[in-house]
Amino acid sequence: MTKLHSLAKRLLGPPAPVSVPRNYYKDLSYQLLLGSSQPLLGAIAVIIIKQVLDGSNQQVALIQAGSMAGLLLSLPYTKYLSTSLPQKDYALPQVLAWIAMILAGFAGDALWFSLLVFLALALFHISSPCQGVLYQQIYEPQVRGTLVGRIKQWQLFLVMGLSWLLGHLIDVSPESYHPAYVLAGILGFITCFLFMSIDTGFVKVPKIERPSFLNYLQILFKDRKFSLFMAFQFLLGIANISGVAVFQVYINDKGFLGLSPDKAALLAGVLPPLAMFLSIRFWGGIFDRINIVQYRVITSIVIGLGFIFYPLFGFWGAFIGSIIWGIGRGGGQLAWSIGILDFAPEGQSSTYLSIHTFLTGVRGVIAPFLGVWALETQFAPQELFWMIATIIFLSAALTGLLVQVPTESRQ
Repeated sequence: MTKLHSLAKRLLGPPAPVSVPRNYYKDLSYQLLLGSSQPLLGAIAVIIIKQVLDGSNQQVALIQAGSMAGLLLSLPYTKYLSTSLPQKDYALPQVLAWIAMILAGFAGDALWFSLLVFLALALFHISSPCQGVLYQQIYEPQVRGTLVGRIKQWQLFLVMGLSWLLGHLIDVSPESYHPAYVLAGILGFITCFLFMSIDTGFVKVPKIERPSFLNYLQILFKDRKFSLFMAFQFLLGIANISGVAVFQVYINDKGFLGLSPDKAALLAGVLPPLAMFLSIRFWGGIFDRINIVQYRVITSIVIGLGFIFYPLFGFWGAFIGSIIWGIGRGGGQLAWSIGILDFAPEGQSSTYLSIHTFLTGVRGVIAPFLGVWALETQFAPQELFWMIATIIFLSAALTGLLVQVPTESRQ
């Protein structure tokens, strides 16, 4: 028993010589439960809609838009909430999200299931900006990156493992999704209250006065470098997000590839996060050596190549495309999360990130429906995937040719 406990500490605990803060395992337990929701609200939810409940492609688009709707709503949420107890601000919407997941486990038709999954996704993401504030309070600066990185690492492994397991279970027994959602929701609901008990060290974070929407527009009009970069990122995002929705329909719909649940889960829920995980160190090294414009061009090209392969060679083309897309997405995450700071003048980082988040939410809500509409009414899959890739390559070219790196940017 002692050996088992020691092994668990080595695997789940922070790497030596970092000491374990008292809040670490509370945070780890909740984040692992949160990770368990990702496949249930992503690739597995699409499989259930298309292959178990015989739902429509528009319902697939609806759940693809859920997280982005939450991201969009996070701006007014974080603008007006009180940050004196940020763990409650962060966790309360998630309590409601776990309840929505429990209800999704009882849903027997595609419409109610997709609506509840959409609601859960939106609620999970509405308080996501609070997480950064929480980590400032929970962990000391000198160990924060190490501890959060270890948590994210195990969360990613959990997503891959659950995606494969749930895909296999649904392939064997389609009705097995009912207890899976109910169990995950109950465990998450309980653990959420454990998370709210985390001691933040009584550090009070002052409420930040955020600019209005008109201030955002003024910045976009005045800062030409930033506005051009945002415009071409918007073009990239529309193409990429719509392409993800099209790919989900393509691998699950019987009119196209119509793969079994376990193979669909492999392509959409296992290979991309695995490729992201294996490539993130490589991308980090590239990010530190070149400027954000060059970096964004390279990552966009890799993402576009994934869409080129999707319609080729049946299952194996989709297999190769999923790996390539996951590699590009791993690099794109860095550009999305911190690359934008290269354009922000000193003292305006939060404002520029808010603009970036808002525009991401807008395109993320629109794009899935646009992609599904184009697949249903306008184009064959190969034509559409290659058109999406062309738009992504165009955004990369325009970014490289027309966007100038700010003089104060990293060199």
